[in-house]
Amino acid sequence: RDGRSDWSSDVCSSDLLEIHVLTAIFLLATTALADDGGFDHTHGAFDSVLDGAVSNAGVNYGTLGGRRAELDAYLEDVANADVSGFSRNQKLAFYINAYNGYTLALILDNPSIASIRDLNGGNPWDAVRFPVAGESLTLNDMEHRRVRRWGDARIHAAVNCASKGCPPLGPDAFTASGLDGQLDRAAQRWVTTNAYNWSGSTLQVNEIFTWYDEDFVKWAETRELPTADHQDTVSFLQAYGADFSGHPLTASELSIEALPYDWSLNKR
Repeated sequence: RDGRSDWSSDVCSSDLLEIHVLTAIFLLATTALADDGGFDHTHGAFDSVLDGAVSNAGVNYGTLGGRRAELDAYLEDVANADVSGFSRNQKLAFYINAYNGYTLALILDNPSIASIRDLNGGNPWDAVRFPVAGESLTLNDMEHRRVRRWGDARIHAAVNCASKGCPPLGPDAFTASGLDGQLDRAAQRWVTTNAYNWSGSTLQVNEIFTWYDEDFVKWAETRELPTADHQDTVSFLQAYGADFSGHPLTASELSIEALPYDWSLNKR
């Protein structure tokens, strides 16, 4: 062979290698899209629904009612999503938003109620099923089987049961990329609103700390914090902004009791 033919052969080999590399990249990209079904992990549609309708003071259901078509469209995407390729944070954000979105829809479907417990004999969390990622799930399924399973006590500040006793619904949708910071802000929002109260030397805490005590114990244990005598609850409250200055904090001095849960609708 002469120099020209050698050069031509090298170019052809190089071109083939480049084609193979580009093909592999394309296949990987299309596989990634297929794994999550092209789902919008920014949850932008749900963000638009919540925008301006939600604050620490509660939910403007009148405003949300005017956005029902947008909420239904988002929940249709939730119903048809393929979560098999979702990451841990993508799944957690997905199911928190699904819980909150379907809870809002449930209230919009029943505009005359004074409390979510007016529905289904007081237990809509088990009585009503919703389409989520190809499954038929109750609200309790979403919370306990899909969200709590990740062992993060902050989620109790994120899922919202449409009641004044519940931690305030956040003003935006949860996303995988911002999840850790959003859960921190949700916990801070809860602690600065209705997570606790002082009555003399008695620390009164939201009943969620009693109902799901094991989650807060795990939270404290992962941070090597004490858990006896409700110290896990105290540590959680302090971590997210509780002001205990001037109050006794030792186990022998501190008295803790649960605040009565307010099930009235979180409307404003």
